[in-house]
Amino acid sequence: MANVEALKRRLDKAAGILGEATLRPIFHLHTEEGSPLRYVNIQGGKIPKMEPQDVPFTMIERMFNDLTSGKRFTILEGGRGSGKSYGVASYLIARALIKPERVLCCREVQVSIVQSSKSLLEKIIRSDARLLDFFEIQRDVIIGRNGSEFLFRGVRDYSVDAIRSFESISICWPEESQNLTRKSWDILVPTVRVEGSQFFVTMNRKSINDAIYKEFIEQKHPEARVGKYLLWENPWASETLKRDAEILKTTNFSRWDHVYNGQIESLSDVRIFDNFIVRDFDIEDVVKRRIDTMRIGTFGTRRERAQRWEEAKARIDADFHIGVDFGFIDPTVSLLVYKATEARELFILDEIYKTDLDVSGIAREIRQFLQRNNREGWPFYCDSARPEIVAELKNRYGLNAHSVRKHRIKDGIDILKGWRIWILPHCENCIRELGLYSWKVNQNGDPLPEPAPGHDHCPDALRYSVISEITSSTGEYEILKGW
Repeated sequence: MANVEALKRRLDKAAGILGEATLRPIFHLHTEEGSPLRYVNIQGGKIPKMEPQDVPFTMIERMFNDLTSGKRFTILEGGRGSGKSYGVASYLIARALIKPERVLCCREVQVSIVQSSKSLLEKIIRSDARLLDFFEIQRDVIIGRNGSEFLFRGVRDYSVDAIRSFESISICWPEESQNLTRKSWDILVPTVRVEGSQFFVTMNRKSINDAIYKEFIEQKHPEARVGKYLLWENPWASETLKRDAEILKTTNFSRWDHVYNGQIESLSDVRIFDNFIVRDFDIEDVVKRRIDTMRIGTFGTRRERAQRWEEAKARIDADFHIGVDFGFIDPTVSLLVYKATEARELFILDEIYKTDLDVSGIAREIRQFLQRNNREGWPFYCDSARPEIVAELKNRYGLNAHSVRKHRIKDGIDILKGWRIWILPHCENCIRELGLYSWKVNQNGDPLPEPAPGHDHCPDALRYSVISEITSSTGEYEILKGW
């Protein structure tokens, strides 16, 4: 009976009995916190009130703006649970309601239809009886009454000629596009060439060598609109998934950074720092615990014991260090670091990360940085490659600036790798750069004992904050007081 009904529907459509679609897709826009804003049509025009033919789709406003930008390439990237795929699926269904669209939903490899985006499209269609009546869901295709089609393919599974047969495609949705090879992408783009055709790409970053990442994120394609979406910006994400993300953040930060924070997947044998933890902490508690472990003793008078306590506190308080890495077009970075020698732990408390600063701007930012951390007049240690800047900061602006003696970067890294590093969550740039800072690799992909260029501003500032000098004649380290 089901086959008979499907055949009858196709015959009716061919005879023109069904006519054009009468359903009107509208979007209920929300803020990223989940507050409702307004109803709009697919062009963005405000809808004063709902009509019986209106089919509502829920979406955050920023995603709607990205999807309706009109660019040939729209890239939605980010982490798991951000709602990227659901947003694209909803928008493409809305497009298919308005006029006939031929949509190719593809990925690099599709072993079965179950691995495709068909199940998500089907879920949205089945959520509204009117959509279910409008679309016919078949085993490997979805067909609309107005002639719209959703096709599902694995690019690698088809020959070049087979893929090129999809020349009438008006919309292409590459899902999990971080896995698309350069060869596959170079076949897809010229194939989807109908006038006004568009790509809606969803991806989670994987490698800096991925074709989509290099073309649209690293190189900033002029015909692309790129939006990044994360779990905590999705007001409809489940609490269970949010808890899973928070647990992973405290137990395996690098994995969390890739899966949920949408960053490049780090390889353990290439990534330089795997000894840092992102977590809230109270530095006053850290200092107090250190003082408690010192042998102040109970002997002597109360005044003598109090004096020993204050001396211990002053000695430990001197373990706050500041490092500065200069930048002009690149960012100027400053880090406030506390070291707990007994436990071999470093605590990163605050950061500056500002671009386009001249010397006066650097002086202003550092002065404000010192003030907000109650460290006015505190010494800070800077890149020795720019002694003229250090001199100007000291002589003209009255700051307590010092140059770090030249040393091998690898030696400084080796010291830092011997300590556990704690970072407060608001130091987002430091977290990102320490997670991405990697060794160079040879032609075989094996790491070399030299850092790769990039993501090095915060690691450099961290080195400067704790290393006073390395004596070149002996190779021995002279660390800041207390090391």
